[in-house]
Amino acid sequence: MAGMNNMSPEDVNSNARDVSKAARRAGENVADDARSGLNDMTDAAKRTANAAADQLSNVANKAYSQASDVAQRGYDRAREMTNSGVDTLEQDIKQYPLTAVLIAFGFGAIVGAICRK
Repeated sequence: MAGMNNMSPEDVNSNARDVSKAARRAGENVADDARSGLNDMTDAAKRTANAAADQLSNVANKAYSQASDVAQRGYDRAREMTNSGVDTLEQDIKQYPLTAVLIAFGFGAIVGAICRK
């Protein structure tokens, strides 16, 4: 403190300006570091969100593929059973034509009686 008594007012003002500039630079450095840290956190959050979206998309695609496979197998099985039933009916009609005609006539008579009422 004894050395400060020998300082001129200009020296005190100059030192005060230097301290003020140093404080301003330190504040700007802290602000820059904070912005950089915030940008890093934002980038990390974006990467995490994108990775989660990719995983969800993969799971959805697998589920869709599995559901599509199950539906296709069900359709194929139903088509096979229908074709088998039609083939069996055709064989029965060829093997028993008179019975087939009588059944068709009886069915028609029943439908006709129901429609008259």
